[in-house]
Amino acid sequence: TSVVYLAAERATGREVAIKVIAPSATGATDATARLAREAALVATLRHPHIVETLGVEPLADGSLALVSAHVAGRTLRAALADEGAFHA
Repeated sequence: TSVVYLAAERATGREVAIKVIAPSATGATDATARLAREAALVATLRHPHIVETLGVEPLADGSLALVSAHVAGRTLRAALADEGAFHA
């Protein structure tokens, strides 16, 4: 499982989203390490349709914290409830 928190970056005051992914959600330690590498790779991408990843931090309890720019809006669950499945 994972939990997403809305936080303020101390240095700048800007809002960020922190997604904490529990070790049980990724399985083995190697899966957590792979997810951390993938998140670090995504952090290098810049595109208007990709939310900026600001940091990836392994936590002492084995969880992984992904810090990204906060994008105000509705949840995916709300969008699906309002509009149904998205089609390309």
